[in-house]
Amino acid sequence: IATRLKHRRISLSLETATYLQDRLQRIPEAVNIVCSRLAREWDGRVHVLSREDVDRGILTAAQARQSRYEGVLAYFSPSEQKVLAAIARAHAVKSPSGVKFVSSTGLSQKGVSKITKKLEDEAAIHRVESGFVVSDPLLAVYLRHFR
Repeated sequence: IATRLKHRRISLSLETATYLQDRLQRIPEAVNIVCSRLAREWDGRVHVLSREDVDRGILTAAQARQSRYEGVLAYFSPSEQKVLAAIARAHAVKSPSGVKFVSSTGLSQKGVSKITKKLEDEAAIHRVESGFVVSDPLLAVYLRHFR
């Protein structure tokens, strides 16, 4: 990351680079998209990126992909979209069949369980140590902010 941004006179601390990678689930494509967005924003100006810059870059990158994400979401039913958005808002869901999560969707427990299974089978979500997360971290940001 530092090497790529250095050509644009942009730098970041190890802490900020780690924060960026953590926010994007260490997914290289998402990191590249956000770094590219940040590089365009600060191109030619000497700048040290902060966490706030990273957050703004992530949000801007997600917003710029709106038409792509709306196209992706069109393949899901309204109920599936509700569950996907609820997982995104929660950041990670340990127990998708839990009362608190189910109530956040407005669906039945059985319905949420079936949808969660389908979303996992289609790789829209996956399980990490902290629970289920949206597989595309930029889609998760898009859902949190615009759905």
